[in-house]
Amino acid sequence: RGLGLRLVFDKDSGKPKGYGFCEFFDRHCAESAVRNLAGHEIGGRSLRVDFAEETRDAPGAGGTGQPVGMEATMKAAQGLGPGMAPPQGAPPDPLSAALAGMSRAQLWEVMVQMRTFAKQSPQQARQLLLNNPALTKALYQTQILLGMVGGQAAPGPGGPPMAGAGPSMAPPARPG
Repeated sequence: RGLGLRLVFDKDSGKPKGYGFCEFFDRHCAESAVRNLAGHEIGGRSLRVDFAEETRDAPGAGGTGQPVGMEATMKAAQGLGPGMAPPQGAPPDPLSAALAGMSRAQLWEVMVQMRTFAKQSPQQARQLLLNNPALTKALYQTQILLGMVGGQAAPGPGGPPMAGAGPSMAPPARPG
């Protein structure tokens, strides 16, 4: 399963350059794609599938499994708005601590699963979020961490997400 796909286009003409990059949840999935797609023919052309030149364990490489960390998570918490983040210097709240231990791939998977649930059962998803404000906060903080929404986006290990790589889903407004 891929995390995202980015096709490369010529800046001047807007035409595709004929290559792209796919980010995967883990190394196993990436290796499987290389093994199964290399040489596969599409539209009369043979695919060349390989790992990018960049070292896979370097920051900015996808699928490292490295946790986003407390610093990035607390920065994202500050982007939640007044009263939503722990005070400066206070120990992290349990929600932020849990998010800090997750990798970008795990955070993307949470967002993908929530988006799927919201599409399949919109009323149930809405009710779930309304009845569980901590879940709503966690999803919003995750969106900030992944750079999906404004706020104090904190890319952390793994770099910023690829354009169009994930779901776009803002938290619901809570009735007053």
